[in-house]
Amino acid sequence: MNSGVETGLAGVWGTSASNVFAVGSGGTILHYDGNAADNWEAKVSNTTQDLIAIHGTSATNIFAVGKGGTIVRYNGQWQVFSSPTSNDLIDVAVWGNNRLHVMTETAVYRYDGNWVDVTPADFDSEQSRLAGLAFDGTVVLLAGAAVSETEIRTIVFRADGTAWIEHLAADYGLCLVWDIAASADRMALGFKCGALFAPIWPGAFVVENDDSWWRGGFELLTMSQSKVFGAHGCTDGTPPAVGMLNPDAEQPIKTELSACMRGIWAATDCDVFAVGSGGAIVRY
Repeated sequence: MNSGVETGLAGVWGTSASNVFAVGSGGTILHYDGNAADNWEAKVSNTTQDLIAIHGTSATNIFAVGKGGTIVRYNGQWQVFSSPTSNDLIDVAVWGNNRLHVMTETAVYRYDGNWVDVTPADFDSEQSRLAGLAFDGTVVLLAGAAVSETEIRTIVFRADGTAWIEHLAADYGLCLVWDIAASADRMALGFKCGALFAPIWPGAFVVENDDSWWRGGFELLTMSQSKVFGAHGCTDGTPPAVGMLNPDAEQPIKTELSACMRGIWAATDCDVFAVGSGGAIVRY
């Protein structure tokens, strides 16, 4: 697809395959309207900060977050939104009109008219790192990793009112969760794994939902010598992962690009968009 830019892109989200936004370096925001020429249009973001993640609930309730605590909101045009922090924001989960969670690597904030720090009480910012947020249509999920000198332990929390309840905790050896995506019945976790603190291969776990509670039965999809930077579940439950990974087999998707793909979003029927370095945008 023709992005029209050479700046790095990090996040992508849309309401349909004909209404997709991508965000990236220098406040870049691009929009795709489904045109047959596959051209993306640059939008005025009103920020020059790097944007890292984007999410929304409708065509007029979209948020993007990034460096320096930057938050911008789209409700017909992009405008700067208040922020609870000056630290880099790495993910956002929007769950209502002007209702959202944002996160840094060590803190989580909720906005519902006012910003509140809702970092899990037992989260050790010196020994742990937060990795991603997701909204499964009902609750917000928070993924992170508790890191020590000898192990990395993956933790997933779900929001329950103003508290976090541990949703999944598992030791995947030397795997560090990188991203999370969720739907009503499945959760996909993107991982990078290998020697401790020196990841060399990626993967994605799929966790099925049983009566609103995640259970075991993990499926690991891998491809060697590449990184998984994101995961997004499709309507049939398969988890494409950016690096990129074929949702139907343990084989990389051929993109004919040398770009590092960093963000992914799937429209209905596994119509997948991915974005990356150098303005790269591909559609699968």
